[in-house]
Formats: sequence, structure tokens, C-alpha cells
Amino acid sequence: MTDSATLEYFISQRNDLLVIALMGSLNRQGERVLEECRERVASASPRKVVLHLQGLEDRIELGSVPAFARFAKALRETPAELRLSSVHPRLVALLNSKGLLRPAEVSKTLEEAIRFGGNSGRE
Repeated sequence: MTDSATLEYFISQRNDLLVIALMGSLNRQGERVLEECRERVASASPRKVVLHLQGLEDRIELGSVPAFARFAKALRETPAELRLSSVHPRLVALLNSKGLLRPAEVSKTLEEAIRFGGNSGRE
């Protein structure tokens, strides 16, 4: 079982699509975990990345927002198209309030996010 203070990730890749599932708490201690995950993604060189957030708990520390923003930015710069799926409403509200959410990147479900194509508006 996972300690709720721990952030974990799981990666699955098929062809040019890479899915990252984050589980646990989004807190300042998770910054190292996000950096480790970013390094693994960069070495995989995917064209499309889905960040599946259903496993994140709804307790979100404000201090973790900058680390999450850097993580998402780094994923986009891999370069890869990014989609966020199953984002908890509190995280949506928090990211929106900080101007860090790109609505075109948010999908309600993992299946919807996986189906995204190359015409997402990104150049």
C-alpha cells in the first residue's frame, strides 16, 4: 500500500504515445518524483503524452504548484503534445486560478485523452 504522503508514477508507452499515471499526494516532497519522471519521459522521446491524474488525492499543497507547472512545461518541451486526463476539480480550480491550465489540453477521461490527434491547435 502507498503512504498518502508519497507521490508515485507509472509509465506505459506504445509507439509514440506515452501515458503517465500519477498516484498519491501532490505535495512539495513529490518534486523529486516529478523530476525523475520527467527524465524518463525525455529519454523515451514520445510525440504524445497523457498525464493521467485520477490517482492523485484531492489534497493539493500550494507549494507543489510551481513544481507541477515546471513538470508540465518540461513535458510539452520534450517536444510532445500533452493531455491531462481525469483531473480532480480542486486541481482544475487551483491551476486555473494560477493561470497554469490550458483547457485544450484537458480531457475528462483517459480514453478521451488517448484518442487525441495531431490537430490539437499546437504547432
